[in-house]
Amino acid sequence: MKLVNFTKSLSQLWLGANLSQLKTKKEDHNKQYTGKKIPIGVTFALTFVCNFECSHCGADIDNKRANEDASTKIILDTLDEIKKLGGKRVSFTGGEPLVRKGIKEILEKASDNKFYISVVSNGWHVERHLKQLNKVDLLILSLDGTEEIHDFIRRKKGSYKKVIDSIKTAKKNGIPVLVNTTVMNTNADNLKELSKVLKDLEVFWTIDLFNDLDIVKDWQHGSNISRPTNKLLEEVVKIGKENPYLSNSFNYLNSVKERDLEKEVESSICFAGIGYCVISADGKMYPCFPAQNDSEFEGMDLKKMSFKKAFDEMPLYRKNCDTCDMICHKEMNSLYSFKPDAIFKGLKYLYKSKVANFFRLNKRV
Repeated sequence: MKLVNFTKSLSQLWLGANLSQLKTKKEDHNKQYTGKKIPIGVTFALTFVCNFECSHCGADIDNKRANEDASTKIILDTLDEIKKLGGKRVSFTGGEPLVRKGIKEILEKASDNKFYISVVSNGWHVERHLKQLNKVDLLILSLDGTEEIHDFIRRKKGSYKKVIDSIKTAKKNGIPVLVNTTVMNTNADNLKELSKVLKDLEVFWTIDLFNDLDIVKDWQHGSNISRPTNKLLEEVVKIGKENPYLSNSFNYLNSVKERDLEKEVESSICFAGIGYCVISADGKMYPCFPAQNDSEFEGMDLKKMSFKKAFDEMPLYRKNCDTCDMICHKEMNSLYSFKPDAIFKGLKYLYKSKVANFFRLNKRV
């Protein structure tokens, strides 16, 4: 039913679209979109706080800003409003969402509204939140290599073992789980070993490319982490395609493999701020993560206005689209564009997760 409702909303979005403005043209930057808007998907960065200090992290993390996190009431009220406006999917990230105060109430509210719910976590606190995580449709755990490599990138000894334990715990409890790996020069030649680990665990897997940091934290100064060379990247894509649990669309994999960093990305269709948006930890709405990290783009403050007003009035962000290959946007736009490969990968995952949910529900009886 969630899939049917998602497809209906997406069809409505296309029927009312301004096709010209869907394309990522710089002349549309900061202009109002004149077609139909539906917040089908919303991603919440729930907190500035994180218990890790990862070498490659591009998120807006600062434990000293914990008191700036949007109140739980604002988030709960926003979830209700998103539902009324036709929202179908919500994703929770951070910081680390499982250290956020009020996470129990937030997941319960999202579940009550029958959203498709995903949570992105470093895996450290999964065991502690098992009851709440039973309400999610997808738990995404970050794993960036085998033990030595992962712990080095994450700058936290024991983090690899925690993720592996969390994968096993989630699967044992019928929680659909997927592993995401950020590919960089530090781990590119370790992906073959990691792929074998994930095949043995029979866990779904996505890979995405490291992007240059817009926000550099204190612990990241002097880091030599970068995107892998084209030759390494070609090998990574080959390894990924040989893994039956890989959930990336081939459209994404082929586009990043062929990406020439010295050339602009061709104009493409993007639904940022039209069919989906992101909300920062301090309660400001942006079309996408690059817009959030752009100091010249002003977010719509949900502490001062309703979600509907913010979403309706938020201008398009088309400033850096010619260099964007972020997985969260590339894959989302492929799905929103009804690209067959993206739909096939989505249906494949949904089928598997429904099997997991079947056993989870029968286990409760």
